[in-house]
Amino acid sequence: MCSSNDIRDYLYVDEAQANVLIDALFLRQLCRNPDGLFWAGDTAQTISAGSSFRFDDLKAFLCCVEQQNTSINSTVASLCQPTMFQLAINYRSHGGIVNCAHSVIEIITRF
Repeated sequence: MCSSNDIRDYLYVDEAQANVLIDALFLRQLCRNPDGLFWAGDTAQTISAGSSFRFDDLKAFLCCVEQQNTSINSTVASLCQPTMFQLAINYRSHGGIVNCAHSVIEIITRF
């Protein structure tokens, strides 16, 4: 027997900047809970040529999807307001790591 919170109620999407909007629609369809989607990404790491990923575009797109879903299933369309926050500290690479990497690259390019 499944509990009321099963795996399809929550979905964490990492590297959101590597997805296009059709991917977002597909992933939203997989997750039954509109408040159960968690998107993480770094707009400075967009890998698709010509891509200009913006979280604001993703938010607007998903809000449109939710409004369409609500208007289909109900007479009152609700506005969604996803919470968005930015990390202020880079936990991946501190000065020591960056300096070490720079030294290694400098040696490689010299030889």
